Amino acid sequence: MEIIFALQVVTLVVILLWTYDRYAKRWVAIWGNDSVDGRYDRVDSYSHNSGREFKVEYVYVVDGRRYFGSFTPEGFGFKWYHTADAKEKLEAKYPRGGQFKVFYWRDGPATHWLHNPPSRRAVLWKAFG
Repeated sequence: MEIIFALQVVTLVVILLWTYDRYAKRWVAIWGNDSVDGRYDRVDSYSHNSGREFKVEYVYVVDGRRYFGSFTPEGFGFKWYHTADAKEKLEAKYPRGGQFKVFYWRDGPATHWLHNPPSRRAVLWKAFG
């Protein structure tokens, strides 16, 4: 019986140390130590059965390697819009070459957050997820 208890304790300690190691590696992103300037690349729209979705595409460089991403601005996803007007509004708000801050995880720069460092909840999600 004592051996089983000892094995359970050892297993728990190993899992806790592994979890802490994963979690601690992501703290630098919260502190904002790892950030670069990103640039808006283009605004584009995509057809769907229910209408059009608009995406803002961007690029950022970490250690000489380019990373790409995109997001759908709030209110511009899966709805019918007059394409030219919507695209003009988005291009004015996100001009090509416009800069913004990208916070990234040092060990995997493809994991990133725009404008603000990640919340503690986001870091916990990455650590334990």
